[in-house]
Amino acid sequence: ASIAQVHTGHLLGPDGTVGDKVVVKVQRPGIRRTIRADLNILYFLARRLLAEVPEADSFDPLGMLGEFDRSISAELDFVVEASHMRQVADNFAGDAEVKIPAVVGELSGDTVLCMEFLDGIKLREARAAGCDMEVVGQRYLRAAYDMLFVHGFFHGDLHPGNVLVLEGGVLGLLDFGMVGSMTREMRNNVLSIMIA
Repeated sequence: ASIAQVHTGHLLGPDGTVGDKVVVKVQRPGIRRTIRADLNILYFLARRLLAEVPEADSFDPLGMLGEFDRSISAELDFVVEASHMRQVADNFAGDAEVKIPAVVGELSGDTVLCMEFLDGIKLREARAAGCDMEVVGQRYLRAAYDMLFVHGFFHGDLHPGNVLVLEGGVLGLLDFGMVGSMTREMRNNVLSIMIA
């Protein structure tokens, strides 16, 4: 919501009739400039902090800010987000319990992302809608586990607002602006810590 607006629409069918329902994510005008200005202020403040309180270097404020800069800059490129969506969709190919919206590539670019509409309810509303929350919870945890420890490529913002419950308890995962990856060695180390 902070960097884009999301709207629903319909594709045109081959004969000019109303086609498939889609979601169109449109970047807010001027948001790149606003974020860059805000980041410049934060960099200035971090450098001033280090000049005034050298002990703050142990927290590496410039390093943390650099990581935030890298992450938010990647979120501003919808071509990158589309690529993330395709990769996660490939990782879950054949999994009937997890659905990633298909990207409509010919209608997407660096500031517009057009994707398949997933008809479902928000995870927060699933209990009230009568969903079997044990099943939903197991699928949610399994999807997160698979992304982290099987695929090594994971959704970096998998909060309930980015998860829909579709018909049959299928989970629809949304918003792939923020992702992460772990090497096989990193995954093994995390699993070893968990087991210990």
